[in-house]
Amino acid sequence: MVIKLKKIKKINHKILLSYIIVLSITFLIVLVSFNQIMKIYIENEVREDLNLTVNKVLNDIKQSGIDDFNGDRLSKIKLVREIKLLGRFFNTNIIILSNNNRIIYNDDPLIINTDNVRDIFLDNNIIFNRKKIIVNNREVGSIVAYSYLEELKVVKRSISKNLLISFILSFFVSLIFSNFFKKRISKPLIELRDEIKNYDFNQTFEEIEIESDDEISELAESFNSMIKKLNEYSSQSKSFFQNASHELKTPLMSIQGYAEAIKEGVVTDEEIEESLNIIIEESKNLKQLVNNMILLTKLEDNKESFIFEERLLFSVVEDVINKYRLIANEKNIKIEMNIDKSILINYDYKKMYIAISNLMSNGLRYAKKILTITIYKDEFNVYIEFTDDGKGIDESIINTIFDRFVKGKNGKSGIGLSLTKTIIENHNGIIEVKNNSDLGAKFIINLPLSG
Repeated sequence: MVIKLKKIKKINHKILLSYIIVLSITFLIVLVSFNQIMKIYIENEVREDLNLTVNKVLNDIKQSGIDDFNGDRLSKIKLVREIKLLGRFFNTNIIILSNNNRIIYNDDPLIINTDNVRDIFLDNNIIFNRKKIIVNNREVGSIVAYSYLEELKVVKRSISKNLLISFILSFFVSLIFSNFFKKRISKPLIELRDEIKNYDFNQTFEEIEIESDDEISELAESFNSMIKKLNEYSSQSKSFFQNASHELKTPLMSIQGYAEAIKEGVVTDEEIEESLNIIIEESKNLKQLVNNMILLTKLEDNKESFIFEERLLFSVVEDVINKYRLIANEKNIKIEMNIDKSILINYDYKKMYIAISNLMSNGLRYAKKILTITIYKDEFNVYIEFTDDGKGIDESIINTIFDRFVKGKNGKSGIGLSLTKTIIENHNGIIEVKNNSDLGAKFIINLPLSG
């Protein structure tokens, strides 16, 4: 028959089980260690008592005046009485032998002859002490004092029994206290669990308050922080999809409108080419918007890799200027450059090209006559500035101009500056904007300077 134990799922039960296991292991270690220590201690005490007994008997024999054990058995009553008292006091057995191995004195009924005495020296369950009896510089016999280990085992068992009883009592007392403490530990966890279960994104978030001054309160704080971020992310996601749908709908409606007009013959032959050009332009804008949205999402999710190379910063700026020079000429906008062409930094050319292009396009959109590009450095950083002579940025949006879909009056999608900011931050740089004191706006990029 196979018995399947149910998995322990509650943390308070795990705490209690862990406590029981630790307590049991501790008891076993203490019991084994204590028995070993007690064995060594008792045996040392017995050996010391045997030594004291032997020395005391030798001293009593010397004072008794007996100088030879080869005759009759030990007969002096006083000496016999003292030896018996010593044996009882130290709980030892005493044998006195003559120098021809005759038993002169014996208080152990198990010892009948000298063969039994020899067995004492060979028995591992007996601790003994043997010394010669020297009288007037002459060996007249020997004394053997010994104790049976079995008697010591009885003492050890008695101590172990008392120790076990103490452990059982301690176990039940500790069990009561541990049950109390496990409830205190599990209560805030249960509260936190219930709060997490009942959390709803559609409801107003209220911070969880757990009455605890340990890691559980830190867990609750971490949960509160996580929920705040999730709420922000949820809000941003909703806003993103709303704004994205709005931005995508405008060019799609324009494309659909002109396409239907061509299909239904509403536009004349001369207007067809113009309508097709508008469709192509809106398609390009739509494609650029989608590409920027995809790239921005990848950058924010760290799914887009950067390839850093040490290059002249002027090279990417020059390429962007060349791309937009025709547009600048068509708008009669002069591009002024105050650029240190010798600056070398580590950057991803493709990503930096996108960032600079967005700032260039933005500057040409709002500049009236002049767009100034400045690049300079100090000891640690390099700075790129785009300054236009337009109307400047509306103060109502200047602090959020780098957020998604935030755009000025003549802005396009509201994605470009957000994408630029993300690219610059991935280069360990920062970007900021401010209005000039007279006219126009200034975008300033701050990048770390490479060796």
